[in-house]
Amino acid sequence: MRKIRPILLGLIAVALMLTVPGAAMAEFQYHHNGMALGVGINQATDNDADESFAFGVKFRSDTFAGGLDYCKSEGPGGEGTTSFMFPWVAWMEEFSRPPESTYDLYGGLGVGYMILEDEEFIDSPFGPFVITGWDLGEELTVEGKVGVFGGSFWGTAMVYWNM
Repeated sequence: MRKIRPILLGLIAVALMLTVPGAAMAEFQYHHNGMALGVGINQATDNDADESFAFGVKFRSDTFAGGLDYCKSEGPGGEGTTSFMFPWVAWMEEFSRPPESTYDLYGGLGVGYMILEDEEFIDSPFGPFVITGWDLGEELTVEGKVGVFGGSFWGTAMVYWNM
């Protein structure tokens, strides 16, 4: 039952995110607003685990973004495997984007909550993080998130495909 609950909550969150009306997306003024799918890596401190894989979906709208990352990892102390989901929201500010440009540098602050399969994985499941990214064009974005969760630091690096 403990394994099924995080997966079920994550699937519900993804379903809710995908119900955003497509008509509303047509009104956005920036190239990178809307849905994006990403893959990447993640790493945490103080758990002696070797994190490796992350998959994410996010929605971006001008200065706000929110998403859900699914991460796979070794268990605490390097024993077995564990997975967790990380729903997050962030405020972002764009820097140095000329008009009509598809290239963009942004940074911001966010909060997230780790839906953990193993409660010993990290000190606290809730925490703040900083987010930074670079839109490489209309289709690709490179993004990083680094946060503090209790006494542990956690970070992820993702490459997103903007839809």
